[in-house]
Amino acid sequence: MIKKCFALLLAIAVLALPANAGAVSLPVLKVSGHSAVVMNEDPKAQLVAYEIDIDITQEPAAVTESMVIRNTISDGATEILIAIPQKLDNDSIDVNDIRITVDGKRQSLKTRRNNIDPEEVSITDLPKNWSVLTLKLQPGEYKLIEMTYRVDYPVEPNGTRIIYMPVGYLKSWPGPVQNTRLTVRFFPAGPYVFEPNPSVMPSGYDNNSITWEYGPGSEIPDYIRMYYRPIEQIAPAYIAGQAPGDKNMKKILEAYSNKAYDECTRLIDDLISAQGDLALKNELLFLKALALKELYRTDKVMEVYDRLEGLPMFGELEGAARNKIVYEKYHYMKQGTASDNDIYNYLDNAKEYVVSNTIFLKWLDAELAKLPPPETQEPSPSATPEEPKDTEKPKDDKEQELVTKIRIFGVDVPVEAVFLTILLLIILIPYIISKRRRRRRRYIFR
Repeated sequence: MIKKCFALLLAIAVLALPANAGAVSLPVLKVSGHSAVVMNEDPKAQLVAYEIDIDITQEPAAVTESMVIRNTISDGATEILIAIPQKLDNDSIDVNDIRITVDGKRQSLKTRRNNIDPEEVSITDLPKNWSVLTLKLQPGEYKLIEMTYRVDYPVEPNGTRIIYMPVGYLKSWPGPVQNTRLTVRFFPAGPYVFEPNPSVMPSGYDNNSITWEYGPGSEIPDYIRMYYRPIEQIAPAYIAGQAPGDKNMKKILEAYSNKAYDECTRLIDDLISAQGDLALKNELLFLKALALKELYRTDKVMEVYDRLEGLPMFGELEGAARNKIVYEKYHYMKQGTASDNDIYNYLDNAKEYVVSNTIFLKWLDAELAKLPPPETQEPSPSATPEEPKDTEKPKDDKEQELVTKIRIFGVDVPVEAVFLTILLLIILIPYIISKRRRRRRRYIFR
């Protein structure tokens, strides 16, 4: 029972780290006589620009929003209510610790019950309660509103976290919004963590972040749902879940959790040596590579990665682990003595095995574009093309050498003339002989 509890606690400790979502805001009106709000169909203010920045590397991860609001009344002041949802995604996600600053001053918020009829608006994700800010604007005045908060997300059973942004709320503001920018920061993790593909593909990315950007003429989606697989954190939880009652696994995971990385690698080696047919062998090797990396034993990490390439591991999470190997081997090859040709071929071949991770594929294409393509092998100029082999049977000497002339007394005489001369001699000699015989006979009998 104690073993099962340990495995369960380890899995919960790793998986329950908070992920984040953008809460996004919309204009509302207070219902007279009630602590409730409804949609403000005609706010006397315009949302000029909206930006959200989600840093998933912090624990808890930080979300920062900024809005620029303009009073559309040029000859009078106005007061508007801005609502931030306290829950997201059909009340399944809590938005906590909301802090709003205007003109450098912390603003007070009031909780208001939602009284918006979902049938009267296009928004489908309406919470039960809102955190409401009251904002006063002078004629034609612009205001910068800054807010921070934290969103704790439920985690899928396989460890995948979800970043959810209900950007469709922005459609409630009179437009057009001049600039809408959503940024997710993931450094020092690599672009391999975003799997499967988000519901809406980003418009840009770099080695630190990915972004969605919309201008005045752009169609803003109702929401963006993004999937995040931090394989470095998922790996120990996966192993714990697959072997909840194993004493050896417990020791290995305890060592890894306590950052006793050298002991962790030794325990993994001992277990694999003792049980060659271990079911979780590949997963343990991957965990060993993670431990070795923490000790800056990079060469040993690459040796483990070389053993793991092409082998199955982590079930449906295999893509995230495999892509991490590609990402880290690429940087190792760049820092070492590998040629541009070898690096190019390695990345190009890796593309064939990337599934449901377009962001990582784009990263691969971008890195390939920085490298010179491999040189094509051209034949040497001095080399002569090989002559086709003669498949016919060799001819004898009489067939190979055709005699056209015969040398007689130092003179080359055509073969045809010799044959004709012989032929004439064959005809003339008998004729001459017969004529002489007739003459002899006539002389005797006279």
